Amino acid sequence: MKMDIKIDENTYNAIEKALQDRDNSVSVRIFMAGVGCCGPTFGLSIDKGKENDAIDNSRAIKFIMENDLYENYGDFQIELIGEGYKVSPIKPIEGSNGCESCGGGCH
Repeated sequence: MKMDIKIDENTYNAIEKALQDRDNSVSVRIFMAGVGCCGPTFGLSIDKGKENDAIDNSRAIKFIMENDLYENYGDFQIELIGEGYKVSPIKPIEGSNGCESCGGGCH
């Protein structure tokens, strides 16, 4: 399954630098890191692709995620924020406006 990752040049360059000493066969995996009152949170890891992965290979770095995750959340955006990355679906997640119940501490 083909997916599309929205990523700016600065963020892409930071990921490319982090991968510079790695084997060329590795990919950047998007995964669900957990679920809180504000909905799911997502992360990045270095991994090898699997047969059931959705793939964005439109750049030198290949981005992957499980097909089930892609079917549920669609395309993603990755942003460099300080020393880390914000990984979020491009389309808003239905029913994840629970931040009011915890005072907005998820941000």
